[in-house]
Amino acid sequence: MRRTLLAAFISWLVVSGAFFALAFVDAKKGRDALVAFRAEATSESLRSGAADAELRRTSVLLRRSHDRLHNPVVRPFHWLPVAGRQLRSADALTGAGAEVTAVTLDSLVSARALTDEIKVDKAGALSKIAVIASNAEARLAKVDLGPDEAVFAQLAKARNEIASNLTDVRTTLGRAAGGARGVSRLFQSNGSYLLIAANNAEMRAGAGMFLSVGSLKTGGGEVTLSKMETVASTLDVDAATVPWPEELHKLWSFMGKQGDMRNLMLSPRFDVSAPLAAEIWKQDGRGQVDGVLVIDPSLLQAMLRATGPVALDDRQVTAESVLTELLVDQYRTISPTGSTDASQVARREGLSAVAEGAFGALNEGRWDPIVMARELGKAADGRHLLAWSRDEAQNADWRAAGVGGLLGADSLMLNISNVGSNKLDSFLQVSADMAEVTGRSGLDLSVTVTIKNTVPAGAPRYVLGPSPGTGLEAGEYRGMLSFSLPGDANAPRFDADVPVVAFGPDGPTKVIAGVVRVKRGETKTFVVRFSRPATARFTLVEPSARLPATNWTYRQERWTDASRYVISH
Repeated sequence: MRRTLLAAFISWLVVSGAFFALAFVDAKKGRDALVAFRAEATSESLRSGAADAELRRTSVLLRRSHDRLHNPVVRPFHWLPVAGRQLRSADALTGAGAEVTAVTLDSLVSARALTDEIKVDKAGALSKIAVIASNAEARLAKVDLGPDEAVFAQLAKARNEIASNLTDVRTTLGRAAGGARGVSRLFQSNGSYLLIAANNAEMRAGAGMFLSVGSLKTGGGEVTLSKMETVASTLDVDAATVPWPEELHKLWSFMGKQGDMRNLMLSPRFDVSAPLAAEIWKQDGRGQVDGVLVIDPSLLQAMLRATGPVALDDRQVTAESVLTELLVDQYRTISPTGSTDASQVARREGLSAVAEGAFGALNEGRWDPIVMARELGKAADGRHLLAWSRDEAQNADWRAAGVGGLLGADSLMLNISNVGSNKLDSFLQVSADMAEVTGRSGLDLSVTVTIKNTVPAGAPRYVLGPSPGTGLEAGEYRGMLSFSLPGDANAPRFDADVPVVAFGPDGPTKVIAGVVRVKRGETKTFVVRFSRPATARFTLVEPSARLPATNWTYRQERWTDASRYVISH
């Protein structure tokens, strides 16, 4: 009898070991397949469905691994004191991975089925995309990642990776749902919107400078964009008719005319600047608008990836060429004085042509919903699309989509606003290194900012400057280095000789800004210091909309501010 029991026990151990080994092999293959999918997925593979096979294979492998770890043969191991916790963790993680990939695949297939419907009923198709995204997010909200304490290092690392990916996917789906609802409302409404083209070659805080404007009419499932006009040559509004809110006035009134759209977004709070832009438009005799949309070259690039190229004069502007075209090349024929001559008019028409072509493709349904959602999502993450509405329901959709341009009490944003009347921002290489020391009063933090001016001597004169009266050399950058710091930040200050020009509260954040100058070919470093209470658990590093994005480091972590990043303290 004992021998029989012993033989049965040994057999059970052997079979269980086989299940463990096979589960491990499947889990590794599944993880490798998922890594391959992320590395190789392109707009074309998502559009055509070529990426589906890899996703399906990933889901099958992870589901099979989960089933083997969940098999009744090995279930008794789940209740062992130490090994059981590790097994329950692996079981939950493989199940979570399988569900995430299955949800992703189901959502792609469902969205792809709407490609033809987009052409005839954009609002209806977008509403269905919102439902697809919402349902997928609801499925992922139920995913169980298993125990998070007292697990082996390898499992803990895998859990953290899956948890991070799951958060990213759920955030993306939530934004996609909000964005699809918002754009669906846009197509359905009979409204008028102020469309602002921001220029990342000349930056403000959290957006390019507002330099071109146009009217976007909506109704009947169509959008109609007027010719774009330059702010400087068309809008003329008395500052007294557009008073700034008290905080904005205290911080930035020294910058000059408050009725000038170019002086908006000195604060990155779009919820403050958007109503002011709408009022400037109204006071200029253009009528009241229902909302404000801000796009920039990066957003147009995202649209062109989904719609294909647009014609500009005798050439095609593609997703690959549009940034160079709008940030640099369009200035090659403009006189250094910036006068409103024929070349300036041609540039306005060039910008208008790219925007009109992209919006025209939206009307015609010449775009793939999967690619459009993916590309607009990335652009929105980087603040390359901002939206505000007088209608609170639509405003809620814009905020859910992540395009409301709001900051929170834990937000930190690094900005460099151009005050040199040139177009040098796309030639600045900016990096930021954040350090933290735990002190008696809480967390002592510092951010070391390095700015390298890489503009070549052969850049267009209108890019290099100098504009008359600035006192700058050709290619010299003058800007306001500003930080929007968490609302509980204490004693913010710059090191060395950075003249502080703005200091104080700005909504849920605190602002400190100083003037910096960096000559062509020069590299300079600046440091800001502040502290936070010991109870602060995280800081949200917000995107600045810079092109190229700012490179950040914190301890061993590295990222760019092309999207929001969470620092845990």
